[in-house]
Amino acid sequence: MIKLKAKAQKIYRNDYFPFLVLAFGMLVIHMILPMNSGDDTYYSTVLKTTGLSVFLRDHYFGWSSRLAIETVMVFIEYFPHIIWRLTDTAIVLLLGVSISKLTAYKNNRFDNWLITILLFAYPFIDMDTAGWETTTLNCLWVLALGVYVLSIVKKIVLQQKKDCIATKIKKHEYAFSIMALLFSANQEQMCIVLLAIFIFLVFYLLYVKRRNWFIFAGLAICITSLVFILTCPGNAVRKNVEMRYFQDFNHISVIDKLEIGVSSTLAHYFLQPNLIFIIFCILLCAAVHIKYADKLYRLYSDIPITIALFFSLVLKLVPNFFTGLSFINTQMTEHGLITLENFTKAKSYMSLLILCGTFCIVLVSLYLVFGNTWQSICAVGTMLLGFLSRVAMGFSPTVWASDTRTYIYMYGAIIICSVMLYHEVVKNGNSKFAYGFVTCTAFAATISTLNMLMII
Repeated sequence: MIKLKAKAQKIYRNDYFPFLVLAFGMLVIHMILPMNSGDDTYYSTVLKTTGLSVFLRDHYFGWSSRLAIETVMVFIEYFPHIIWRLTDTAIVLLLGVSISKLTAYKNNRFDNWLITILLFAYPFIDMDTAGWETTTLNCLWVLALGVYVLSIVKKIVLQQKKDCIATKIKKHEYAFSIMALLFSANQEQMCIVLLAIFIFLVFYLLYVKRRNWFIFAGLAICITSLVFILTCPGNAVRKNVEMRYFQDFNHISVIDKLEIGVSSTLAHYFLQPNLIFIIFCILLCAAVHIKYADKLYRLYSDIPITIALFFSLVLKLVPNFFTGLSFINTQMTEHGLITLENFTKAKSYMSLLILCGTFCIVLVSLYLVFGNTWQSICAVGTMLLGFLSRVAMGFSPTVWASDTRTYIYMYGAIIICSVMLYHEVVKNGNSKFAYGFVTCTAFAATISTLNMLMII
């Protein structure tokens, strides 16, 4: 009994214990999810009816370039649902561990608790917009495997620095990374994100006069994947079919599509109740307050959390007190914030200016927290790439039909930046705030998860 107790205490004290909680909680959630919804019904019959080769040929010429993703998907959906329940739980766990590896030089228990809490806080119901299995493989798996690749890339970059001691990368890690990259780069949004990162890394290695085969191979895979996506005849066919979701899509300008992408993305985080983004804004504000005594900097960092709480909560709870501003929460249309009906009115641009201005403040505040360091480049770059991955949806006729699942990559960016900010707060010695913050966010995430389970 004493030995058993000692082993239990050792497990509990381990830095990775929060991920055991994550795995157990996610497994419980997955076990009670209702199945056979959306596109799952179709993909589960592919191997029994058309066969894999015919399916891939038909999809390449008539629907999609996501052949790597869909190959895995038809096999996962062919087997009993328990296979997906277990593998998807493992994917969430992989995402959590990969974020931990990516954001810290060494394992940190508090960081890992925050990662676990933020993953529970993610609105997992977004993964049912096209069926649980179909949506998770096209979105969640892509994100998790993409972040895993970046965690390996971090090890490679650290190996290039003379003053850093990095863990040697094993052969099986390289092999799994290549497979993960082939899978994740097969999705359009993640392909663009990974391509941008690998281009930056190639220039960095050339600048420091170092070489690494994986970085150049990663760039080649991303470029090849992008060319494959752009030349796939099925994507053009699919776009024409999906025009039924947005019939005016071909009649609006590039500027209009960009505005739809920008406004719909920022409105989702600033104008709607969003637990993960509010947690991020609180951490951003706290980090600036801890680092700077200057009142102007502190006031500057207060703006994002103030805007987010006011428009997503206060304005919805007591709209009669702010009748002049209530139009901001209802201004969004299929054509964005600026339309033919309101483009001549000055107040129509207020919402867009507030959203864009506040997001710029978020980026500047991130820079203020990390200063003139590599961490600053990583934090600002991560947030920008997450943002642009969703803005790109403005150039698709399914910008609205795809629903909320397309926000997952920006959610990933926000979670990564949140952990970086939290690590900065803990590093500056404010342990009481760190402990209290984790406790409060854990409570909020628990309520959010229970609410999600009541909805499904």
